[in-house]
Amino acid sequence: MTKAKEPRFGACTHVGTPKASTVGAVSKTTSNPSHYPPPISLLDPSLPTLLSVDATAVQLSVSTKTVRRLIESGALPSCRVGRLVRIRAVDLARFGASGTRS
Repeated sequence: MTKAKEPRFGACTHVGTPKASTVGAVSKTTSNPSHYPPPISLLDPSLPTLLSVDATAVQLSVSTKTVRRLIESGALPSCRVGRLVRIRAVDLARFGASGTRS
């Protein structure tokens, strides 16, 4: 007799699985997406697109260390969201259009 494997610690078994609930004699399946953030298209369009240091490095084809140096020198504007450093897409476009500073 084989035992069914238990999910590993941290394994998520409920994501994407609809919850079944019964209302009277009728059984219907519902999902509860309320714990997921809304899609970006439903957010305020006036909000700026923020890029991580990694995403910015990919866009510029440089290392993350170079991006951090550009931020520290003031050549590339950035903002902090808690402990995270983010670069507005608009500022990255301006930086790319103006050329790099030495």
